[in-house]
Parts: sequence; structure tokens; C-alpha cells
Amino acid sequence: MEDKEINISYETLFELLRREKNRDELQLINEEFFQSVIDYLTETEIRIEKFKQKTDLQSIDEKSKVEKQATNVRKIIHELYDRREKKIIDMAINKARTTSNIVDVSNLINEEKKLFEEFVSLIQQGRNSILLKLLSKELPHFEIKKVEEINEQNKEENEKENQMVRFISAVPKFVGPELEVYGPFEPEDMASLPKKMANILVKKGRAEFMGE
Repeated sequence: MEDKEINISYETLFELLRREKNRDELQLINEEFFQSVIDYLTETEIRIEKFKQKTDLQSIDEKSKVEKQATNVRKIIHELYDRREKKIIDMAINKARTTSNIVDVSNLINEEKKLFEEFVSLIQQGRNSILLKLLSKELPHFEIKKVEEINEQNKEENEKENQMVRFISAVPKFVGPELEVYGPFEPEDMASLPKKMANILVKKGRAEFMGE
């Protein structure tokens, strides 16, 4: 552990928190952030233990400083998480309410993306099971489903609604309604696409329905 390079410091953590506090949008952090924090906290604990083994005044003073910094770092990490969590929840609410694909998730690291998807799924289920039923004069019934179950259900429904097309001209890659990426496609390529997207491509003369 002592020979391992620590890629984060008190100053960098403080700067990350400052940016997260002062800007409305979620800030970009390195994908290795979590591991870097663990390495930093572990190295700090090792330093404190070393100082505990010494009884001279300088070592006692240094131990006190390191302990105080360790406490402050934990507070920074806690507040940083709280602020990112709130932004992720706000993003999920926006996504669930509007079904918009404009929500920018590029600054989410992997574990946060999973959290975001769970939030979106939960909020959408709540709106469908409570709000929409109430507006339809039905008693609300809320039952939580896992994201995997919903994705599988959506996949099955989409497959039923898909349309096979043959491309007439080249089409660059594009993003579908569920943030899925299609393409790029070349002339004579075939693909099964959601009917709405297939209709748009056919109307623009970029593709034709199979069998026609």
C-alpha cells in the first residue's frame, strides 16, 4: 500500500466539492474516483498508526493534524455525495416526468448510472401506479419492479412494435427513444426498428419496409 500512488488529495477533494456546490449541473469526476478515495483513506489511516507508535511532541502534533484532516475529508466526501445524489434524483425526476432523452448522463460514473436508472424506474412506476390510476378513477396499487424486469418487458413490447426495413442510403448512427444507439447503416443493410423511427426513415426516402 505504501508504494501505491494516491491519485487524490485533500485539495482535490475540496476542489471537487467546491465545483459541485457552485454549479447547477452534475460535475465530471474520474471513473476511478471511488478507488482513489479508498486508497487515500487507507493511506491516511496508515500514517496515523505510524504516528501513534511515536511519543515525541512533533509526532504527536503531526498525528493530531492528520486526524483532523481525515475527519474533514470524510465530511467533504459525505457532502460531495449528498450534492451529487440530489442532482441525480432531480435528473431522474426530469427524465421520468418528461420521458425526455435530452437529460445529460455523461457525467455520471458507472455506479451513479445504476442509481439513476433505479430512480427513474421507481419514479415512473410510482406515476403509472398511483397518478395515472387515480386520474383513471382507479385505486392506486404500487408494486416495485426491478429495472431488469422492466427492461425485459419493454424489450418484448418493442419487438412486437418493431418494423423490419432495408436501407436505401447511408444513415449515420442515431439514438432511439430509450437512449439505445442504432447504426450506422449502409445501403442494403437491414434492421428491425421501432415503427415510429422506421416510418420517419421511410418518409425521408432513406429506407423501405421489407416486403414492399
